[in-house]
Amino acid sequence: MSGKALCVVISFALAVLGVVAVAPAATAAPGRIPVVLFPAFRLTKLQVTVHGQATHPACPRSGSFVDYYGNDHPSTAFSQVCQDELLTLRYSGDPFVPMTERFSEQPGVDVRVLDYGKTTSAPFYEPLYRTLDAHGYQRDRDIRVAGYDARRTPDLGGFVERTIDLIEQNSRANGNHPVRLVGHSNGPLYAQYLLTHTSRAWCARYIQGFTSIAGNLRGQRLLYATVFTGLNILDFTNPTTPANARSSAGMYLTAPTT
Repeated sequence: MSGKALCVVISFALAVLGVVAVAPAATAAPGRIPVVLFPAFRLTKLQVTVHGQATHPACPRSGSFVDYYGNDHPSTAFSQVCQDELLTLRYSGDPFVPMTERFSEQPGVDVRVLDYGKTTSAPFYEPLYRTLDAHGYQRDRDIRVAGYDARRTPDLGGFVERTIDLIEQNSRANGNHPVRLVGHSNGPLYAQYLLTHTSRAWCARYIQGFTSIAGNLRGQRLLYATVFTGLNILDFTNPTTPANARSSAGMYLTAPTT
């Protein structure tokens, strides 16, 4: 399904659920339900900054690149192989280290969500944002995006704490209305983890409901082959060279979400 068609489906689902009004923005009722979107697998922009890395000598020692599906300005300095190798997580097998602390970035590599909370952090959903705009919503005010690093499971990297803060901010900025969570593909997995790791009282106060669009809540086998073949996130195609296949598959093998 194309991005535009998918976003039309999401918009229709929100209208049915009463999250958006069916009337034009000029006559929309006040008190719209604020929305927090959980994007699909690798649809969140990641800013990767490299500071004097020496682990992969064939790659630039320093610089930066952005990683996400559909990137229309891919890096010209970092090859796809270098991006894969620098995004490959390191794992410590020390049994005395808690599991949530065993994964780390390559030395000299820093990865963060770019424009966290803003709609620009997940541009794939532009048709959805435009639809909500037409019904009186305002980007980055009552439409927020809970982006995440798809390599990491939701118990890692402060995902829960960061998302709780985003939801509470969204509620306070919109008349203390509870927030509608909307997840697409892998996004519902992260939303569900949040809902099952917060109190009932918190959910009753801050959550209006949860919409799962094509959610992988029961798991899916579509990407099993990536641990053997790799998958280039730029356009969701298989690598075409042995070197790229090795670097891509290796990156997925180390990811806790695989």
